[in-house]
Amino acid sequence: MDKQKVRPLDEERESRSLLSNAVVILHLILGTLPILLVVWAVDKLINGTLPPIIVWGIGGIMILLAMLRGVFYGTSIWRAHRSAYNALTRLRLRIISHLQRLPLGFFQERKVGDLVNIINHDVEQIEIYLAHGLPEILSATLFPALLWVIIMVLDWRLGLSLISLLPVAFLLQMAVKTLWGKSFQHFMESTQKMSEDLLEYVATIPVIKAFSHEETRTERVLGGMRDYIRWVKRSMFSVTMPMTLITMFLEGGIVVMTLVGLWLMSSGELTVARFILALILGGLFSYSFAKLATFQHFRIVYGQSLARVQSITEVPARDTADRNTDAMQTDVSFAHVTFAYPNKKDCALCDVCLQFPKGNHTAIVGESGSGKSTLASLMMGFWQPQS
Repeated sequence: MDKQKVRPLDEERESRSLLSNAVVILHLILGTLPILLVVWAVDKLINGTLPPIIVWGIGGIMILLAMLRGVFYGTSIWRAHRSAYNALTRLRLRIISHLQRLPLGFFQERKVGDLVNIINHDVEQIEIYLAHGLPEILSATLFPALLWVIIMVLDWRLGLSLISLLPVAFLLQMAVKTLWGKSFQHFMESTQKMSEDLLEYVATIPVIKAFSHEETRTERVLGGMRDYIRWVKRSMFSVTMPMTLITMFLEGGIVVMTLVGLWLMSSGELTVARFILALILGGLFSYSFAKLATFQHFRIVYGQSLARVQSITEVPARDTADRNTDAMQTDVSFAHVTFAYPNKKDCALCDVCLQFPKGNHTAIVGESGSGKSTLASLMMGFWQPQS
């Protein structure tokens, strides 16, 4: 498939709206506050005692925060799924509506299995990204940033030591991004081929049995399935191996921060409570940031699926011939007609002038590739000429 500029969906913009982002941010903040309260209470207990009223107050606040967090989490999930299912419905209606207005020649070049796979599988991949991938990516982006800001407030040296190895992990992620894209592209192509083979196999079973070609065609379908399984394994390997290395660098940042924290504690510049809080937040930072790298495959699959959907919706819908005209009552004429097939540079017909008088029999004779079939397709309205 040719590379083309992929435009984002309106539903993706809706999922990234200010309200959606605010709901996710509030959910993350409410998830961080209980940790801060617990560490504060531990610090007070180390230095003295806490009155029972304070303990009960902390418990009540934590219960309230948990309830609010659940409300905001449910709201964010509801908004994400609403946008996703709207996209699912609108996209399929848009594709079907656009297919009705495409020239018949488009269906000569595209296989039925390919179109069915786009309407079913690729549209579902877009829905999965909008409902699950996009909220998770947003959360995995904002949460580490929030945690790092808190660690910087605790002690700027701890914050800098935590991200000391982050540039290496970022460069590694950029290096494997192309590998992920190619692997998932092969996976999508094998999925498309398997769907086409299965659809063709089921549709032509009577013909296959009539000519006793069951074993040959069955082996062809099984070969497509084996190819699909092979690319599934390769795509999973291309994700897990780089992620292992990225996680190692992120964990290395925690080790560096731990060493710096111990040095600061030994010199009396850092309290035990602050050090414990930094370690807890550092672990959450590493886990959340690793999830962000993992979720990149959502974006890659989404981009490829959206490109395949737009390979249909971006095809210009030309007006067909006037249906009110009775072709049997008029002459058929070609006046300086030029036509080239989509994605082809050379013209199949160039400045052709022909006249087919009404009621006469006209034979079109020429060598292979001279444009006879193209001429017949234009006469039938399968394609519309460029001029």
